Amino acid sequence: MRIFTNKIEFFNPGGLPKPIDELKDKDLSMPRNPILSKLFRMVKLAENAGFGFDKMESNWFKYNKSVPEYNLDFDSVTSSFFLVSNDKTEQVTEQVTEQVMVLIQSMDTEYYATSELRKKVGVVHKPTFLYNYLKPSLALGLIAMTQPNSPNSPTQRYGLTQKGQDLKNRKQ
Repeated sequence: MRIFTNKIEFFNPGGLPKPIDELKDKDLSMPRNPILSKLFRMVKLAENAGFGFDKMESNWFKYNKSVPEYNLDFDSVTSSFFLVSNDKTEQVTEQVTEQVMVLIQSMDTEYYATSELRKKVGVVHKPTFLYNYLKPSLALGLIAMTQPNSPNSPTQRYGLTQKGQDLKNRKQ
């Protein structure tokens, strides 16, 4: 599983045993390890066999108004679930909003490295900080990069935008 700012990808080694349309139409289940899949169903860690694509697509559509995309190769399958539409602010969750506010409140008029910002908000795990604090703040236009053309530069710094400063002042 890989998590990006705009999607979640699930990578499965090994190709599909039949064309995807046939698997969807027939609710056909062909597990690679039938003993293991039966064990998971018995302990209620998996649902009935043969309903995976249908449930993934219908539930994701209910949640996100989009359907997963599949990249089918001979020896692998990648399922991509897109998180945000073209409007980057459309799907910011309540939890992320709280985390964004923690970040905004910890900043002043200076520019900070990622490591400095992580210390300010008390988050040790870098991916957690990036995906729950930094990237949503950037997407909302509350903070800006000093080097937007080189987002991974080791000298990259982040500072509050006017919009971020206004939000910080309103919440104080």
